[in-house]
Amino acid sequence: MKEKLYQLRALVPNITRMDKASIIGDAEAYVRDLQNQAKALEEEIKGLESLGGGGGSTRNPFEASRRAQNMNDKRLVEGKISQMDAFRVGERTFYVRLVCIGGGGALVSVALYASLESIPCFHIESSNFSTSTEESILSLTLQCEQFRDFGEEMNTTILKQWLAAAFINQGLVLETLISP
Repeated sequence: MKEKLYQLRALVPNITRMDKASIIGDAEAYVRDLQNQAKALEEEIKGLESLGGGGGSTRNPFEASRRAQNMNDKRLVEGKISQMDAFRVGERTFYVRLVCIGGGGALVSVALYASLESIPCFHIESSNFSTSTEESILSLTLQCEQFRDFGEEMNTTILKQWLAAAFINQGLVLETLISP
């Protein structure tokens, strides 16, 4: 029994005291915490799968958004882009910051990233997505490739127009005006 308690103590990260009752009580609390985390992850997976119309789990987190786009059901995402800023940081590199209000953070993030993937001349160099109860913020650096084939030079106004069209195509609403 003593050996099994030592093994249990080694498995549980936060043991408060070394007596038998504390070890067992801390292990019980740890298992409950793991069960709560598992339930939260299952709910998140179900939410992402429902976005894509069901089906099994997917290795690609954006596949559910692609399926939703193919089904032409754009009412699933209730996010609204309240602010869109874009700045040129290099010859073909732009920094973009988007502030979204409303909707679920996970669904909004899937729709934003799917929108960006749908534009073939942009490559995401880096991105950061943060969310709170009121808003979600996506900051990213985009590399513009092959745009010169379209006959115009990329600038922040054209970039915002391309992004706005992609976001609208994914069912997001733009509350902000696109200004130079």
